[in-house]
Amino acid sequence: MPEFQSRTDIGNRALQHVGAELIDATLGFTENSKRAQHVAQCYGKLRQAELQRTGWRFAIKRAALRAIDSNTMLVDASLWSSSAAYFVNSIVINEDNTYWRSLINNNLANSPGQVGTDFAWEPYFGPLSVSLYDSSQAYFNGELVYTAAGDGTYNVYYSNTNTNAVHPALPNQWSRTTTYFISQVVQAFPAWSNATTYSQGGTVSFTDGNVYSSLVSGNLNHLPSISLGYWALMPTLTLQSQAVPIFGNTLVVGPQSSPVFEWTIGSTYSIGTFVMFDASMWLSIANNNTGNIPDAPSSIYWVAVTGGTLAMSAINLNFANNPIGNPVWSSLTTYAEDALVTGSDSNVYISLIAGNLNNNPITDTGAHWTAVWATSFPQGAGNSQWTQIGGSAFPSGVALTSISIGYPLNSGPISGMNGQMAANRNMYRLPAGYLCPVMQDPKAGSISFLGAPSGLMYRDWNIEGNYIVTQDTATIVFRFMADFTDVSRMNPMFCEGLAARIAEAVCEPLTQSTAKIQSIRLSYKERMGEARLRNAIEIGAEEPPMDDYISTRF
Repeated sequence: MPEFQSRTDIGNRALQHVGAELIDATLGFTENSKRAQHVAQCYGKLRQAELQRTGWRFAIKRAALRAIDSNTMLVDASLWSSSAAYFVNSIVINEDNTYWRSLINNNLANSPGQVGTDFAWEPYFGPLSVSLYDSSQAYFNGELVYTAAGDGTYNVYYSNTNTNAVHPALPNQWSRTTTYFISQVVQAFPAWSNATTYSQGGTVSFTDGNVYSSLVSGNLNHLPSISLGYWALMPTLTLQSQAVPIFGNTLVVGPQSSPVFEWTIGSTYSIGTFVMFDASMWLSIANNNTGNIPDAPSSIYWVAVTGGTLAMSAINLNFANNPIGNPVWSSLTTYAEDALVTGSDSNVYISLIAGNLNNNPITDTGAHWTAVWATSFPQGAGNSQWTQIGGSAFPSGVALTSISIGYPLNSGPISGMNGQMAANRNMYRLPAGYLCPVMQDPKAGSISFLGAPSGLMYRDWNIEGNYIVTQDTATIVFRFMADFTDVSRMNPMFCEGLAARIAEAVCEPLTQSTAKIQSIRLSYKERMGEARLRNAIEIGAEEPPMDDYISTRF
């Protein structure tokens, strides 16, 4: 393979400079040879050194960081396992202790960092600190939060969008007018029936387009829309897709707040109020409901919302295909094209042909049926703005561990500041794969007028150990140089320069030739110089902060 795909490729390029025999492509750095030992010993050190010397475009990353408070936890990712099936946004570490994020669902037996698996994994350079979810906050793409039930269990979520204000476990209600994409999860409730007796918490959809939960048991033949003592109107989340082309003011804007909030012990709830707790929705069945944990056994204050079906889209561009209420497939029925059925596996299938007779959808190879909704899937419920990546239901997902640090003098956590900004500073945990800082706003000067100061603000950030110490309190979108290890995503010119630098280091122990070292050193300067020039062209000019002395004279 001619391209740089692995560290062995870079090592072999270095050996070509030296004139030594190449390392076996399969064994790589584990080969039992002097050349493999020398290259392996210096590869990681020189890679990090060369990354730090220049702000390489491919290795510059951003991560949204929140100040540590007394509830902040740390990510404890599990070691990748060949027997575990991972889903989108799953976070693991490999044998090199490098973090990776899954790009696909049903990610099975694709070892992260190996040649040919870049379609399934990418390096994870996001936050390592995990904040307790706060309904009053909006979250950035890539942020991690958790919810806790108080019994030692928790659920961990990954934000998929910016200005994310909805509760991570709140299900997205299916809508006939929304287009769904593969892996998006929806919830649907059955239509109300005057012949069905509903228990407390039983939930239905009604003809007015709303969803209602029963406040009482033995609820028979009471119209949900007008029987206030029997039914509670349930707030729902229905995320709309963007229609194209866009005309006028038809641009879809995401919800600015969550329809349902996380339960808090200090809030007082009235009858008919809905809350989220332990990744489920609960209905208050009493007034003056304060300090009563929703999932307490035999609770007279709360009841779980029931009756909904969760389904995950099995296809892209899934439009107007109802995930519930479809007839069970029968071998005696002839189905028209686009007919929907429920298979014996409870998944929903759509007919691809007319005259579709006696073709079992669950054994069909795709000639007659294709699955459109799956009702059994590994990822959590929630909605498309979040992905659940950890919790008791995810044995291969991320776990959480407490932060155990000795805080630097006059710093952190944020909950202990008591407003004493002059004396106390906050701490932000550096992201995964952090190597060194780079300019935070390199293009600020592009909008300055006639060379006037760009307004690039001075930052009081001090990087101490694994933390940023600062008087800032808001979320920091931190720009940094990552400890980038994925060779397949590196700039080829950087790989050429790194190979020459490795060749310089291993030349003498492998060849005992000082003359060859000089020629390799010149080659390194030439190749890495060209790589830095190309990198500078791609990045463009960077604006430094304006000196106070100059700024005051404008």
